[in-house]
Amino acid sequence: MDVISTNSKPRFRVGNVSSTMMDELRKIYGNNIKDIVTVDEEELKVLNEKGQHSRAAVQAIFRVGGRIAPVSYLGFLRDEVMSDPYLRTNYYFGNGKLWRIILNSNTIQPVFRAADSLGPNDLMDTMHRIAEADRRRPFDLRKGKLLRMYIFRISNEEYMFLLSWPLLIDKHWTPHNLFHHPMITYSRMEEFSVAETVTMEGNELEYNIGLLSETPLLLSLNKTQIRSLLDSCWVTSYQKDDVILNENVNQTAMLVLLTGRVARFSKGDDEWMKPLDEVEEGQLLNPQVVLGVPSSFLLEAVEECQILHIPRMQFKHLLQNHNDVGWQAFKAITRELDHYQKCWTKAQESVKNKNNAPEDQEEKEDKVV
Repeated sequence: MDVISTNSKPRFRVGNVSSTMMDELRKIYGNNIKDIVTVDEEELKVLNEKGQHSRAAVQAIFRVGGRIAPVSYLGFLRDEVMSDPYLRTNYYFGNGKLWRIILNSNTIQPVFRAADSLGPNDLMDTMHRIAEADRRRPFDLRKGKLLRMYIFRISNEEYMFLLSWPLLIDKHWTPHNLFHHPMITYSRMEEFSVAETVTMEGNELEYNIGLLSETPLLLSLNKTQIRSLLDSCWVTSYQKDDVILNENVNQTAMLVLLTGRVARFSKGDDEWMKPLDEVEEGQLLNPQVVLGVPSSFLLEAVEECQILHIPRMQFKHLLQNHNDVGWQAFKAITRELDHYQKCWTKAQESVKNKNNAPEDQEEKEDKVV
């Protein structure tokens, strides 16, 4: 069993770990790799006997061994490994062999409790697959849509959030950008249900997240900044332009903080997006019509929730002081929401005009008679 130590400058062995493979591994794990171990026959037997992993991948790798295999076959093996949650998290298939990646002990703990964990190797395919699936679903902006949120761990202290991407492929932020962004040293993608409570390690934070956006939004915030953002949702007294959130609707905190907007309905059939700074103080919104936050998230006893606006400048200040990436993303999402708001306004006016046209015509006919 070959062990390649990466504690110092790694020495590459011909036929084992190539510099290309090490470069790819660094993009995935950063400097968190302790050892890279080639899996021998005994370990393959153990994996195969457990039966909980991809038998096809393990058996095929066992058959190939160290022999040269067609490129297409190696591609098949890689797909098999990546399709198994356990294998793709702990192993890497490259240079025709299966490698076990041993990380530094302080980096292998999961950052978030999640419904499912996806390894970073198949990140690009997964993103495109999800984007295409979202694209095929009927999407009615006026009715809103609850979208997924994905979290990438950048380092021990920093996390990247990728929010809602039905149009990911057409937008600036692509999987390629994620892999080659200079800030990313380690990326582990975890998907969770928005309705699930997520606990951040070391900070004792528990919160539900409801999000509304059609544009991917990348934010890079450290634990302190995330904590300060969440703390701002829990003011006990308020002045003008402060945040007031009923404690039962804390799941709207990230929606409001990240977009600076809230969706609201009128009493009638019309519905639209409105900037928070245009929402009147003390205005009550029915939780069922806050887009991105299903009423099931709220306590059944709560029939109305109060949402007031979070100072836009406070959020701008946070982002501008942190990095340009978050600031550019914030501006991008604001532009998109402005665009949709204008589209909705025009759509509503055209609908109203259509609805009024027959009545006007009938009035004219009545006058003629």
